Amino acid sequence: MRAIVGNGPLGGRDRERIAAADHIIRFNLTPNRLQGERTDELFLSCSSKQIGEYLSNGIFRDDPAFRDATRLVMTYHPDIIRYYMPQPNLLSRLIGRRNDWSALCEKIAAERGKETETLPAELYRAACEILGIDIEREAFFPSSGFLAVLRELQDAPQTSRLEIFG
Repeated sequence: MRAIVGNGPLGGRDRERIAAADHIIRFNLTPNRLQGERTDELFLSCSSKQIGEYLSNGIFRDDPAFRDATRLVMTYHPDIIRYYMPQPNLLSRLIGRRNDWSALCEKIAAERGKETETLPAELYRAACEILGIDIEREAFFPSSGFLAVLRELQDAPQTSRLEIFG
């Protein structure tokens, strides 16, 4: 069984099922993860202000989910971030804010010996089509969780069961 674990509340039974999974996917800084709980893949939304703050403050490098994950997945392809995600205003850029932290996340992952993957731009476009989002006109986008589910449905072995938690 493959487990996709969102950042919502988890009960004891959920944690047991997750612990028994063959593969565990989590997101960003995993506020519901307890010490010692496994993370195989950590999906990162490298276009968010939050990730930028975590990187700047060193929180990201010390986060147990990041430290324990064997693989980091950059949820949004740099082309998607560049063309469709909101850009920081001039003042924000002057103080160091940017909208794409992918390269820095990949660098940190490489320093820690972790595998990385960037989801293809085509997956994002397919997700928008499935959700009925007109990416040329609308200012919202598929979540990391939806993209993870879509990737798993496309790439995971057909014999593998997928369960979603939190």
